[in-house]
Amino acid sequence: MTYTPTASESGTDVTVTYQVCNGTICTTATVTISVSGDDSDGDGVPNAQEILDGTDPNDPCDYDIDSQDLDAVSDEWKNADCDNDGLTNAEELVLGTDPLNPDSDGDGVSDGKEVADNTDPNDPCEYKTTRSQIFNLTSATWKALDCDEDGLTNAEEIALGPDPQVADTDGDGNPDGTDPHPLVPTATDDTTSVNVSSVLEFNILANDDYLPGEDITISIVPPQNYSTWYTGEADQTVTIEYQVCNGTVCDTATLTISVVGVDTDGDGVSDLDETSSPTPTSPTDPCSYNVADQSADAVTDAWRALDCDGDGVTNGEELDNGTDPQDGCDYNPADQDPTKVSDDWSDADCDNDGLTNGEELTGVDNPSTPANPDGEKTNPLVVDSDGDGVSDAQEHSMDRSK
Repeated sequence: MTYTPTASESGTDVTVTYQVCNGTICTTATVTISVSGDDSDGDGVPNAQEILDGTDPNDPCDYDIDSQDLDAVSDEWKNADCDNDGLTNAEELVLGTDPLNPDSDGDGVSDGKEVADNTDPNDPCEYKTTRSQIFNLTSATWKALDCDEDGLTNAEEIALGPDPQVADTDGDGNPDGTDPHPLVPTATDDTTSVNVSSVLEFNILANDDYLPGEDITISIVPPQNYSTWYTGEADQTVTIEYQVCNGTVCDTATLTISVVGVDTDGDGVSDLDETSSPTPTSPTDPCSYNVADQSADAVTDAWRALDCDGDGVTNGEELDNGTDPQDGCDYNPADQDPTKVSDDWSDADCDNDGLTNGEELTGVDNPSTPANPDGEKTNPLVVDSDGDGVSDAQEHSMDRSK
């Protein structure tokens, strides 16, 4: 019997059944043939299989790992270093690393270097290296990991600057993923205000990197004149410098407190300023104040609802418009309520055209009969409302003479 094996039978046992007869007397038997697979490069993959896999049967470092029989590899292959990572193929088999991949875990450090560093070549989060090595050599899989579990991927940490192996790079107690300043522990200056004689409670950590915890300590940094530091008077500013630490990681910041004095009349000027000014005003009269001393943010709603100058525009509207609540001739006509102007304002003549504000606003053609507003209304702030070159007063005179 002559038998020629095919390439697909390389490395297998082939059983051939045959029958032998003498005349009509026959018997059947089998022959089992072990087809040896030539493996020219000793990589544990028969030549015929390498041809099927599309790999080079003469290159011991070019093979499909799924086709490899580790029991059939040669000593030459074991002593080789296919991926040039500093480990022989045999050493990689013992370690469980890939003989064809110089960096089996994709962390940017070769398998041989990890063995020398006493780190795990199969653990992508255990390595010793520089940032440049990580950035240039790591795999896409490694970049998508979050080795230190701080909420940032390894790639994000490389881009932003923190250490992918350290959850809190700057040591302030706030993980890199939630830390606004992950590289530098930062305490932020704050500004607030408090009424005189009141007690202030302020959360100085609210906008700091530091998070409240058992390792956080806060200490005051006293000034030289420590005894008078806390005795801020009304309308003064107190600055408190403090140091916040997480263990030994510290930063210093300041809390600036404006001590607001009592403002009885709600005009935005403290009683102290009203009485101590070179031109004193009444601390109980909301319309008696010096504009230069007023804090627009400190006026009360009740003050905003008033109309100090009687021009029919509330103080609040005048503040918003940038006009003077104390000047009856400084207002935005679009905001004026003619039914709420004062008698003093009506009797005044803002534009000095010879007509009172009341005459211009109501349009009476005869001042002696104000109950009959049958004249043309004019603008109390403009001498010649219609711009025809004739003053409003002259036009009213001509109308009455007709």
